[in-house]
Amino acid sequence: MLTRGKSNFVRRFKEDLEANFLPYNLNGVAHNLQVVMRPVQLWEVAFPEAQKDAILSLIGDDPLNQTTEDGGRAGPNAWIKWLIGKVVEKLGLKKIPEKWNQVKQQLPRINVAVHLVGLKEDFKEPVVNERT
Repeated sequence: MLTRGKSNFVRRFKEDLEANFLPYNLNGVAHNLQVVMRPVQLWEVAFPEAQKDAILSLIGDDPLNQTTEDGGRAGPNAWIKWLIGKVVEKLGLKKIPEKWNQVKQQLPRINVAVHLVGLKEDFKEPVVNERT
């Protein structure tokens, strides 16, 4: 499942789904299991082109199949690598530069792996808000 939307709406959807308990049998004993979501999220991050080094510095990029500073597993499974490849191909993304000027401190991440997928130029035309 992929989600896309304003973060507060995505959060609400996640909370509503995780509020469900589903029955299951284990060794002949009835149990209820709360739905758990472990996100593999695709994010679109909009930023001014002149600030590319700043945003890449803030986000960072975990090497594939490595461990995080706290010893957690940071590398994706093979299917995630496949998915990233398909996303890059279908969206016509440019490669992430191997190095950039580290102009900002990377945001802290505990138990979160981040893999940059690609870059794409955003629309440059002003957005017209048509309210009636």
